[in-house]
Amino acid sequence: MKKNIKLPDLANQNILIADYEDEMKQSYIDYAMSVIAARALPDIRDGLKPVQRRTLYAMKDLNVTPDKPYRKCARIVGDTMGKYHPHGDGSIYNSMVRMAQDFTYKQELIDGHGNFGSIDGDGAAAMRYTEAKLKPISLELLEDIDKDIVEMKTNFDETLMEPTVLPAKFPNALVNGMTGIAVGMSTNFPTHNLGEIIDGTIAYIQDEDITVKELMTHIKGPDFPTGGVIANKNQLEDIYTTGKGKIKIRAKIDIEKNSNGKHHIIIKEIPYTLIGNKSNLIENLAELVKNKKINGIQDIRDESSRGEIEIIIETKKDVDPDILVNKLYSKTKLEDNFSVNMLALHKQKPYLFNLKSSLQKFVEFQQEIYTKRYQFLLNKELDKKEGTEGLLRAYDEIDIIIEAIRGAKNAKAVKKCLMTGDTTDINFRTKKSENLAKKFDYTERQATIILEMRLYKLVGLEKLEVEKQYREIMRKIKRYEKILGNKKELNKTIIVELQRISDKYSTNRKTQLKNLETFNVIEEDIVEDVYVLVDDKNYIKTVDPNIFEKNKEKILSEMKCVIDATTKDKISLFDEEGYLYKIKVDDIPKTKLSDKGTAISVLTSINEDHIIMIDKLLDNDKLLFVTKYGLIKHVDTKEFNSSRSKIAATKLNDNDSVIKIIKPNNEDKLITITANGYALIISTDEIPNQKRNAKGVNLIKLGNNDHIIDIAFVDSEQKTIQVDVDGQINKKNISAIGIHKRNSKGKQIIPSSKNIIGFLQKK
Repeated sequence: MKKNIKLPDLANQNILIADYEDEMKQSYIDYAMSVIAARALPDIRDGLKPVQRRTLYAMKDLNVTPDKPYRKCARIVGDTMGKYHPHGDGSIYNSMVRMAQDFTYKQELIDGHGNFGSIDGDGAAAMRYTEAKLKPISLELLEDIDKDIVEMKTNFDETLMEPTVLPAKFPNALVNGMTGIAVGMSTNFPTHNLGEIIDGTIAYIQDEDITVKELMTHIKGPDFPTGGVIANKNQLEDIYTTGKGKIKIRAKIDIEKNSNGKHHIIIKEIPYTLIGNKSNLIENLAELVKNKKINGIQDIRDESSRGEIEIIIETKKDVDPDILVNKLYSKTKLEDNFSVNMLALHKQKPYLFNLKSSLQKFVEFQQEIYTKRYQFLLNKELDKKEGTEGLLRAYDEIDIIIEAIRGAKNAKAVKKCLMTGDTTDINFRTKKSENLAKKFDYTERQATIILEMRLYKLVGLEKLEVEKQYREIMRKIKRYEKILGNKKELNKTIIVELQRISDKYSTNRKTQLKNLETFNVIEEDIVEDVYVLVDDKNYIKTVDPNIFEKNKEKILSEMKCVIDATTKDKISLFDEEGYLYKIKVDDIPKTKLSDKGTAISVLTSINEDHIIMIDKLLDNDKLLFVTKYGLIKHVDTKEFNSSRSKIAATKLNDNDSVIKIIKPNNEDKLITITANGYALIISTDEIPNQKRNAKGVNLIKLGNNDHIIDIAFVDSEQKTIQVDVDGQINKKNISAIGIHKRNSKGKQIIPSSKNIIGFLQKK
């Protein structure tokens, strides 16, 4: 409970008084949103985090373009930090290094010169030694940024402007993938083949109603820089539809037979998840052989060269290489999972995207920036048109203009004459010339151009050149107006540009797509015991049983839900609308006890405010459902066996909602309390078993404007029941209420004017 603390009068000292709890809550929210929007999550439009966007923009500022010499990375990092990104230089340099690694990015954005790390896990050289410049494809992210086509904002010290997003011409989010860990959420986009992504983008532009399945005729699946084999091709459609899932990646392995009865198992490509850990993979292989976890291996050699993987495993004589390969997949990271979570920012808020919605936001962005680009170009040509029309007219009136210039007292008088026909301060040789000059009505821009025109421009050939320029200007204006006035023309222009980028930069696919579930791979399911913890803010996490036992009392007092489970279990969440949502325990992040965990809304689409029960269901369990307007039923939990992540758990009448779901024990009576204070006790034998698609039967006969507040089980030895009324405990004798038949009105035990909260029961 908050206490009033007497503080000195600080009103005249410009000091604000704030509640500590409220201030800490708001500060944490501000911090979380800052990390989400300004540090950790990329924008779906350009696929870049702020540090990456600022680095590329700073490099453009420095003019470190592909046709220029390399510049020291320390200089680039310094400019980025000093102008746009006031954080540690390490984070800036690390992002530069990643954008320059061909084993990390499908299309590298930075051309690195020097030691930029290796797939083995070797770090890059210090920034004072390495050099870099932009890759040609980076210009496709930056082109026309000076044409007011993206929103700009002031930098951290309000001395410079920086873009909120780059005008990316290709879907960088999907091509180069995205990864980031924020507060309570993370993102992990797989990389893709540029040519396939552009083909899919064009297909979406041509048919916005295209399905994910149809998009996959163009976008076959992820294409990782390290190659490898995707082993669950048949699950990709579901992953691309939901934006979540696990891609099973295997190393690419060749088997060569030697004349001595031995075989060489040659690892040519490794899973993308092993970048930076190739050395650890080899050490792990050697450890498994040493500990006799894998038998049949004579020797392991790493003969990889720069840019090419070649790990040779020599078998012992007469060892079946196929069985050995299956053991390697089973016991090592040569088969690994890439966890897809397509979370990205849109309008500074995190959203879960799928394949189609990612392309949709990119295309909408293209339509926006192309409209702005061509509006900019149109305005530029309209300005030229105005000036050129003035010149063409001036050629026909040049004698009068020259006479005005000669007879004027100053340039101001001539300009006034050209714009308004005012000849007051000009002496013309003839009245006729003066009358002609009075008809002048050039614009200010045209008058300025005429006065600044050099004499050699008066020759006939120059007029022909101006006429040629005018025709070209009008051609461009017509083209730009056509594009701006017709969405189909705008889309055609976008498609042409996308095709140009594809033709110029696309490469062959590296990653193979297969369905390998039928392979005789020896898999040993590792099932872990965990505790699932949910707090009052609906953040969920799992912890190790040892941690739970050491902190049991603290956990039980702080968490609203604690579930003993294994990583093979599923957690069930029921909501007021009668739906059941399921989360795999294996998908819930395992954290330290002190960590916040992950918001339930990140793992499933349930409305957190409507959750009424979270539990692990067993096949032989039974659940009791009660609705706000008096329907009740028992449902066997086997009714909820489904592979789907969301199913209807019960049927509801209009405006009704589920208020409580309980697991019955051995109690034989149930008590109900309504908003108007009516209590009813019935035997649990009167509650029927029904299917999940049934509504239930009437529990209590409700009066007008009445509804159920709470229910509770009553055991045979219980004498009283406690009711929370306006925060006060009311103890009622069960015998005074009596036992009645189901669908009875019950007995009023609390005045209808009171605010009934519910029953008080022991946990």
